[in-house]
Amino acid sequence: MSGSVQTTRLKIAVRGAVQGVGFRPFVHRLAAGLRLAGWVNNSSQGVFIEAEGPRPSLEQFLARLQTEKPPRSFIQSLECWWLDATGCAGFEIRPSEAGGDKTAVAPQLRLIAAEARRRRSEAGASRPASEDAGLGDDTKKGDA
Repeated sequence: MSGSVQTTRLKIAVRGAVQGVGFRPFVHRLAAGLRLAGWVNNSSQGVFIEAEGPRPSLEQFLARLQTEKPPRSFIQSLECWWLDATGCAGFEIRPSEAGGDKTAVAPQLRLIAAEARRRRSEAGASRPASEDAGLGDDTKKGDA
């Protein structure tokens, strides 16, 4: 047997808050760093990835996908399939696909955060919003 490493393909479906949080660029950087070939794209059902390379690199990719994901992302489910390689060259971010029922999208997180700020503001109207950001309240200096 020769010393060559066998290439295989890993197909991954990721569902959750993985759209609008930089997940595809993260996947691209991770794959490029591990010298994997393939693609990543968004659809209304989540993020889909096909990556090709040596199985140990793909296993590392899969583990790091979950442990190093963007901070605002949330993986609800992750399904994967091992397949025969197709001979991809390079790794690309493919355009998003339109249509169908959507999974959780991160901009909804912005709405939740805005609502939380509004409620905090109503509960503690005497506390300046700048304190929440850790900026202090420079606007009141000299108003006395």
